[in-house]
Amino acid sequence: MDIKSPIVAKDINAGTILNVYAEYESWYKVRTIDGIPGFIEKKYLKINYTKDLFKVEKSIEEDTQDIGREIINLTWDYTYRKIQNAEGIDEIPGINIISPTWFSIIDNNGNILDKGNIEYVKKYNELGYEIWPLINNNFDPDLTHELLSKSSIREKLIADILNLYGEYGVQGINIDFENVHLKTKDFLTQFLRELYPVFKEAGMSVSMDVTGMSTSENWSLCFDRKRLSEAVDYMILMAYDQHWASSPIAGSVAEYPWVEKSILGVLEYIPNDKLILGVPFYTRLWIEKDGKLSSQALSMETANKFILENNINLIWDNNSLQYYGEIEKDNIIYKIWLEDAKSLDKKASLIHKYELAGIASWRKGFETANVWDSLDRALN
Repeated sequence: MDIKSPIVAKDINAGTILNVYAEYESWYKVRTIDGIPGFIEKKYLKINYTKDLFKVEKSIEEDTQDIGREIINLTWDYTYRKIQNAEGIDEIPGINIISPTWFSIIDNNGNILDKGNIEYVKKYNELGYEIWPLINNNFDPDLTHELLSKSSIREKLIADILNLYGEYGVQGINIDFENVHLKTKDFLTQFLRELYPVFKEAGMSVSMDVTGMSTSENWSLCFDRKRLSEAVDYMILMAYDQHWASSPIAGSVAEYPWVEKSILGVLEYIPNDKLILGVPFYTRLWIEKDGKLSSQALSMETANKFILENNINLIWDNNSLQYYGEIEKDNIIYKIWLEDAKSLDKKASLIHKYELAGIASWRKGFETANVWDSLDRALN
């Protein structure tokens, strides 16, 4: 149970007596006289130190509807190698959860590659952020099937993951299992069903990344989104790579209509208050040369630098809701659909339109400085 758990008591009013047994920055962990546990914001309580009981100071009949419904603003922090120190950690406007890509399952014995750093967790926690490290399946479908198809291996794997996360003292887990055989679909669901209560008992949030709907067996059909959503706190829709690295045609990484369609597709299976929209902090530079098409993924700063150096004239595309530019140089055609603060604002508006749980960004370090404040305003 945490502050993002569902509301379990709506009849708490002025005069209600509560036992308080834990304190957080702006919340108390409480238990009603009849034994119902939960969280309540400090501003609603009047302290009675003599009896170690707290009394509700004012009516919160309407305000309880918002308890635990803070909009999630998560960013993935891509980690190339083992973190040796936690230097350079600073506040990030609007962010409340950071997901460092620390863990990968690397062999049939369930051994886990660990790139974590305890000081990193402590520093970000001190700044008020939760840490939900990402763990992936090495994007290996055969390995994933081997590990998840046997109950004894699943049990050991879950115990090992829990121990690892417990050592770092983190607040949640982000599961990123991609490229999974269709035959592994039910085993993947069972893995989450078995993992969820273990992590909840340890006080951690459970989130999982999924793709949008498509006919690809290994990248979409392998997810039983409805049943998976019942075994996690949140599902993150990776709404990017509309046009991917080897796409046969040039186009946007995530144009607005495609993102909205992706949301609508998964909302048939995932409750909106569990769905987090994943957005890109990168774009693709498309290169057409001698009738062949290739692309490069660029961070926002690198894309802006290329546009400036080549004096590319950008125009606002009312379909993609992005700036678009192209130039021909030395018989090579360059095209770019730009991701920037404005295009992300448009996508962030979908959080409110469909009352989603929040937003997630891939990835920290690819953004320009103005993106954080812009997203924060759009969300709040």
